[in-house]
Amino acid sequence: MNTTLFRSRHSLLASIIVVGLFVIAQMGGISFGRGPNSDRTFILLSGWTALVMLLVVAAYVLRKYAHRGGYSPEKALKVDHASLEVAENALHRLQQRINSGALKTPALIGSEARKILKNAGIQRVNRVLVEPVLAGDDAWTVRMVPTEPLGRVARWMHVHVFYGTAFGAVLLMHSGFIPGSAFGWTLAGLGYIVFFTGLIGIFLWARGPRWLTVREHDLSIEEASALYASLGRKRAEAISVFSPEVAARFNQLGGGSGASAGQQQVILDDILHQLPDRRVEIQDLGALIIQEMLVRQELRALQRVRASFMAWRIVHIPAALLLTGAVAVHVVSIWKF
Repeated sequence: MNTTLFRSRHSLLASIIVVGLFVIAQMGGISFGRGPNSDRTFILLSGWTALVMLLVVAAYVLRKYAHRGGYSPEKALKVDHASLEVAENALHRLQQRINSGALKTPALIGSEARKILKNAGIQRVNRVLVEPVLAGDDAWTVRMVPTEPLGRVARWMHVHVFYGTAFGAVLLMHSGFIPGSAFGWTLAGLGYIVFFTGLIGIFLWARGPRWLTVREHDLSIEEASALYASLGRKRAEAISVFSPEVAARFNQLGGGSGASAGQQQVILDDILHQLPDRRVEIQDLGALIIQEMLVRQELRALQRVRASFMAWRIVHIPAALLLTGAVAVHVVSIWKF
């Protein structure tokens, strides 16, 4: 089970915000939403809190796609390979000193490692991590990782999850159990669709990798994808030495042709009959095509497993976009009118 999510400090802050608003409402005898015991100040407070949380949640999406598109600050930072090699060699010597017992505390090790990066001129691009070799051990190891000025995308995902969950609770306090208008029902409905599909996503994010690992046999999904691409290139290269007519027949054997095993054997026998002097070459190519087909089947099976625990996003993402638009309309209407 993927448990890193549940050790995030953002869970504590999100809980404090939700509990704090709840306590304020209870101590003041304030009912949620608009009603006989509602309070304008509390409605505004919960509304603006929900809006801020929504913006924070949306920041994760911007961070993720900026990183994927190459717009993150770390993508623009360049480092000279010679300087990087100097730092790596110095860190290797530092590790030898650590192993010999000359440096024993992580604070001292970290200080020495940071000096190495600064002297090499790569401290803006890389940082050092000092970690125990084994949990609870006094032996330490030091390694270099990218600085990631905006923080790791995985940590931003923690922000998205916990403040998104808190958003659902604050939205309930803001709108009440029974919204007072059609637009209120629309806003609340979209909010809870996003909230509950997000909860499903949290569960599947935590359990999904294990399901995929159980399904993986000899190959992981990444290895299967890389192997399938490699076999495809080898097949194309091997086929290219034959005439266009024969190459077309070979292309009927593998890839996405959908030819049955019997049909493939008929095609292969026909090619062998046409070119008996190239039997070994043809048989090797036939074996390569069959291997590519088997890997493709395994890859598709793994992709189906992965898709099954990502299906919640089909509802979550469109609903989140609609919710963002509805919130913008709501805020503008309240602000203006």
